[in-house]
Amino acid sequence: MKRLTLISSLTLAILIHPSCQKEIVPFNPDIQYGTVVDIDKNVYKTVSIGEQVWMAENLKTTTYSDGTSILNGGKSSEWSGQSGSYCWYDNKAGAYKNPYGALYNWSAVTTGKLCPSGWHVPTVEEWKELEQYLITSGYNFDESTVENKLAKSVASAVSWESDTTSGAPGNDILSNNSTGFSALPAGYRDPTHGWNEYNGMGSSCGWWTATGPGGSFALHSALNKAYPFLLIDDIHQTLGLIGSYGFSVRCVRDE
Repeated sequence: MKRLTLISSLTLAILIHPSCQKEIVPFNPDIQYGTVVDIDKNVYKTVSIGEQVWMAENLKTTTYSDGTSILNGGKSSEWSGQSGSYCWYDNKAGAYKNPYGALYNWSAVTTGKLCPSGWHVPTVEEWKELEQYLITSGYNFDESTVENKLAKSVASAVSWESDTTSGAPGNDILSNNSTGFSALPAGYRDPTHGWNEYNGMGSSCGWWTATGPGGSFALHSALNKAYPFLLIDDIHQTLGLIGSYGFSVRCVRDE
């Protein structure tokens, strides 16, 4: 299966506004969830998948685990600098904090202090462990155990824009989320777009990894409403773009 690059996959995202949604319940009622609490007293559902335990919600803390505040990077000048920053989609906490969580820049991720004690931002290897477990355990949309056709199994059964592609999160969304991972289309931030630095609400999502090998930063896992796979991709530091992106964060429990 041909993988799309980070840039091409993100540019296909379409901006929508969920203001008409009064309540969003992304979780699979057939899954047993645990909980974890961050330093700001936000409570998150957690889910066991294979040997790993993941947050089933995106992080929304505005405080590092050592008690220091994270810079609010709503202004572009504060976002693309060297300081770790967070923001809310479209700078609207009331509309997007719950349930979509915050968007963080790469500098915030590299502090190693975003997740609650006993948890951490997953590496690329940990995302690949999740991917491999789900593939071999029959979570592909067609129940095959080869290739990566996992998007529906990790995407929430609410909020995704519709799409006709077989196996994509936007196709028959009520059949999504067999794993309980509950991924919402929370969008992303990219000031290099120019026309709108917030994009993808309703059609895509991405999560930072903690991995940065060599001359490129392994960036994220991602979903798009029109693609049947869970994308793992990177972006080259030399492109000068890594500091401008804002993505969601999922934490995984320490072993």
